[in-house]
Amino acid sequence: MVRTARSAPLFRRRRLPTPQAPPKQTVSPHLPIVLFLVGLVHVEGGKVAIADRACDVTDVFKGGDIYAQARIPPDCLILDLHNVNLGPTSATALAVQIRDNTGVTELVLSKNTIGNKGAIAIAEALKKNSAIQFVKLEKNMIGDAGVQALAAALEVNSVLTDIELRWNDIESRGAVALAQALKSNRGLMVLDLRGNKAIGKEAAEAFAELLGANSVLTSLNLGHTAIGEVGVAAIAESLKGNAHLTELWLSENKITARGALHLRDMLMVNNVLTELDLHGNFIGPAGAAALAEGLRGNEALKILDISGFNMIQDEGAISVASALKDNTVLSELWIGDNDIGDAGAIAIADMLAVNTAVSALHMLGNQIGDEGGLALKAAIDSSTVLHTMELEVEHKANSTHLDEL
Repeated sequence: MVRTARSAPLFRRRRLPTPQAPPKQTVSPHLPIVLFLVGLVHVEGGKVAIADRACDVTDVFKGGDIYAQARIPPDCLILDLHNVNLGPTSATALAVQIRDNTGVTELVLSKNTIGNKGAIAIAEALKKNSAIQFVKLEKNMIGDAGVQALAAALEVNSVLTDIELRWNDIESRGAVALAQALKSNRGLMVLDLRGNKAIGKEAAEAFAELLGANSVLTSLNLGHTAIGEVGVAAIAESLKGNAHLTELWLSENKITARGALHLRDMLMVNNVLTELDLHGNFIGPAGAAALAEGLRGNEALKILDISGFNMIQDEGAISVASALKDNTVLSELWIGDNDIGDAGAIAIADMLAVNTAVSALHMLGNQIGDEGGLALKAAIDSSTVLHTMELEVEHKANSTHLDEL
């Protein structure tokens, strides 16, 4: 099995990389965190990044009673307390400082099990805070009560532009509250709800209604939220008239080919959306063909991800390749793990011979043999646009291997 690539593998970007864990040190489980010290480099809890140096965070909330000297330095810009076992009590004490702080612009509290109590406290602080623009609350066991408090904060906060709530316990009621709050919000541009598995179609319909009224939101991640075909249909319909959303993430929602038909109709008229993530949605060859129809006349979409067990097979790959022969906009295509064989690979290679836009192609996890691999290698060699290709080639006995050429 061979990987062929013109350059280093291209990884999907997120707005902010996940912070790296600090060096492990021995610390009492009864001392969660938070004396803020200026000028150190490594600590037990987390790190506060500032413009030209680091303010480190070491221990010391005891039962929520904050030390008198524990203050966030005024020149700190990024308060990073991910994965330091804050818990709801310490999060509540931290919120008191956040409320009136005017220096911190990014707050990272991921993986701290702050729960609804901690989220409610943070939300109350955000009602008065006038500086924080980015909040990351991933994996905190936040449920509907916590997110409803955050929704109430968004009704009065116009500074926050990016909030990440992925992999919490948010269900339909909480998500609907968020969507309703954002109708009047004029600040939030990025909302990430990925992995809240019980959000469902009712909330998707609320977000569809939001997209018809909101002129600020540019990125929405509803991946792995069980919105299904019905939810996708509602969102696709609203995007026919939306002129602001540029990134839509709908991975692992079981939208199937029927959901892809709704997205096809949207792509035919929407010329604003630049990124569409449909990873792992079981769209099949028919769904791929539907999306291909949408791509033919689309003049905006630059990134399309239909990788991850969408099972588009050769037939779907051929449909997508045919559409991209006429498309001059799409630059990044993800079609890995799709049961694509030589026929599909050859169609993709033929497309690359005439396409002037695709610069990154990701095809790992398919069933491409030497024939398809050789065709793609030739496409790599002749293309002046393609700079990244990822694929694996399954060698057959008594054949010329790709890595021997």
